[in-house]
Amino acid sequence: MERQPQVNQLFAQGRLGIQISGSWNFALIPRMNPTLNFGVGLLPRPSANSGTPASFAGGEILVLLKSARHPEAALKLILFLAQEEQAMAIAEAQRNIVPTVKSAYHHPYYQSHPEQRLFFEQVRYAVAPPPHPAWVQMQEKISRMVEEVILNGRSPEEALKATAREIDEILQAPEMKAQVSDRAAFASFLLLTGVSGLVVWLIRRRKRSLPGPKLRLGNLLVSYVFVLPWLLTFLGFSLIPLLHSLLLSFSRYNLLSSEIAFVGIRNFWEVLQNPDFLKALGHTLFFAAGTIPPTMILALFAAVLINTKVPFKQLYQAGLFLPVATSVIVIAMIFTYLYAPDGLVNLFLEWLHLPSPDPSWLLNTKWALPAIMMMNVWASFGYYMVLFLAGLQTIPVELYEAASIDGANDWQKFRHITLPQLRPILLLATVINTIHAFQVFPEIFAMTQGGPLGATTTVVWYLYETGFHRFDMGHAAAVGYLLFLITMCFSWVQMRFFKMEERVG
Repeated sequence: MERQPQVNQLFAQGRLGIQISGSWNFALIPRMNPTLNFGVGLLPRPSANSGTPASFAGGEILVLLKSARHPEAALKLILFLAQEEQAMAIAEAQRNIVPTVKSAYHHPYYQSHPEQRLFFEQVRYAVAPPPHPAWVQMQEKISRMVEEVILNGRSPEEALKATAREIDEILQAPEMKAQVSDRAAFASFLLLTGVSGLVVWLIRRRKRSLPGPKLRLGNLLVSYVFVLPWLLTFLGFSLIPLLHSLLLSFSRYNLLSSEIAFVGIRNFWEVLQNPDFLKALGHTLFFAAGTIPPTMILALFAAVLINTKVPFKQLYQAGLFLPVATSVIVIAMIFTYLYAPDGLVNLFLEWLHLPSPDPSWLLNTKWALPAIMMMNVWASFGYYMVLFLAGLQTIPVELYEAASIDGANDWQKFRHITLPQLRPILLLATVINTIHAFQVFPEIFAMTQGGPLGATTTVVWYLYETGFHRFDMGHAAAVGYLLFLITMCFSWVQMRFFKMEERVG
C-alpha cells in the first residue's frame, strides 16, 4: 500500500501481520501501540529452496557533469562523502539510511544495533525498479490490490488474477510517439494567439476611434514602466502557464524528452470515459452538496447571533474565525489524530454508547469522505460568517423598527428583511464556497491521499495523481479544464438562481 501512515496504523492495530517498511518505524510504531511486540526480518523468499529475498531499493546519486567548472574539487568531495567514516556519521544521525560502502557492514554501530544491520543486509538482494514508462500505473494496480484484500476482504487469489490481467493490458498498450517538439509547438501557439489578437485590435481600431484626449508618447511610456512589473509577473506565472496547459490538454506530452504529439480532443474524451474520473467527479459533487449548505447555514446563524447585542461579541467573532487563519494542513493533522481509533471522537462516541467506524474513520470507505467534510465545514464557516456579518451591518435599522411597529416577529424580520438584503452577499459566499468545494485538495493530501480504495479521490486529487504521479500531463491538463467548465457552469446557475429570486421578490 502506498499510504504509509494507514499501513502503520493497521500494523499497530494488529490487522497486518507483515509490512514492508523502513527503520524509521522502530520509533513510530511503539508510539502508536506501546504494547505491540514486533521485530524485523528479511523479505520472505519465493520458496524454501530457491530465490532470494529481493526488494526494490533506490538512493541518492552524485553526478559529475562534463561541463563542471571544478571537476577535480567535485570528485574530491564525492570521494570524501563516500568514505566509511563520513557515511557512518550520516547513517548514525539519520538512523533510516544505509551507507554506500560495504565495509561499513562490520562497523561497531551495527554490532550494537542488529535491527539496523538487517536493513543493511537487505541491500545485498535489492534491485532497482524496472525502467518501464508505465511502472507507476502498474505500481498503483498492485497497491489497489493490497487495499482490496486488507480493507475490503477480497480473496487474495482473485485479486492477484485480476491485477495480473490489468498489468498485462498496460504492458501491451502501444506507446504514442511524439511528433512535434515542445518548444516549436508552444512558440507556434503563442505566435498564432498574438497575431490573432493583433488583427482583432487593428480591425476594431479601424472601425471606430474612441473620443477623448489622446495620451502623449512620454506619458504612455511612463505608464507602461509602472505597469511592467505586474505585467511580467502576470505573463510569467499566469498567462503563459495557462496557455501552455491549454496546449497540453490537446496533446500527448513526454515529460522526459519534452516532445509533444497533438491528439485533438482525444484527452477530453478519454477522461470523460474513465471510470476513475467519473468516480472522482461523483465524490466532488457529493463533497460540495454536503458542505456548502451546512457551511452557509452555520455561517449565517453565527453572524446573526454575533450581530445582536451579546457580551464578548468580539471574542466570539475571533474564536469562530480562528480556524480560517490556521493552516489547512495543521487542521488536517489535528483531525487525523481526533479521528484515530483512540482519538477523542471515538472516546466521545464510546461515552454515548454509540458505535464507531471500523477500523477507523479515515480507513472506512463509507465514513472517510464524510469525516473530511465535517472538518471542512468546521474550518471554513468562519470566513463566510465574516462576510455575512459585514452585510448585516449595512442593513438600515429603520427597516427593523418599521417591521416591529407593524407587529412582525423575529422570524418574519429575518425572512422578509434580512435575507432579501443579504442576497448579494449570499450569492458571493455561495459562489466562493462552490469554487473551494470543487477544488478541495489539501485535506485529501494530508489525511487520506485519496484512499481508502479511492473513497476520497476528488477531481483535483485525480488531477494531481495523473499529472505528478503518472506524469500524464495531457490528461491532467484536460481534467483541469473540465473542472474549470464544471465550476463555471455551477457558478452561472447560482447567479441565475439568485437573480430570478430577486425579480420574483
